[in-house]
Amino acid sequence: MLVRSARIRRCELIGGLPVGNGAHVLHAVLINFRENELKKVLLSSAFLLALLGANASWAECSPIPHLQCPHANFSGKKLAGANLEEAYMHEGDLTHADLTRANLKGANIFHGKLMGGNFTDADMTNITLFNANLTGANLTGANLTDAKLSGADLGEANLTDANLTGAEIGGAMFVNATFCRTRMPNGIINNADCPSR
Repeated sequence: MLVRSARIRRCELIGGLPVGNGAHVLHAVLINFRENELKKVLLSSAFLLALLGANASWAECSPIPHLQCPHANFSGKKLAGANLEEAYMHEGDLTHADLTRANLKGANIFHGKLMGGNFTDADMTNITLFNANLTGANLTGANLTDAKLSGADLGEANLTDANLTGAEIGGAMFVNATFCRTRMPNGIINNADCPSR
């Protein structure tokens, strides 16, 4: 609605509309009210989205490539053959999950819980598992080429036929882990725990 300048007293510019006294002030108040309410809604929505992003265990995450799901909870899930390439699952829980032949290339599970998980024949090339807990994990035949395992705990993990070529293992723990036909980061085959014939 256009308002002639001659009729405007003590005019203010609110929301891009000129307003004066009386009805025009009421109109300005309503515009202000609507703007404030809209801001509250937008801020609430932004806060909720940020909260869900920070604690995604509240939300269901689907096992898909390029997944963005910090704190993902796949504990005990049957995900054999799943494609989680380049998935971001910081501090994710994959305890006792079945990821046989899964594609985990380039995934990031920094500080993750992978205890007792089954990763038989999984492609874990260039995966990030810094400080992750893989105690008791089955990594038979897993491809861990260029994997980032610094600080990870692989105690009692089964690394039979696993490929660790180029993997970063500084500070990683392998207490009672099984090495048989395991290709180490330097390319040497480790048969330390192969059954004697």
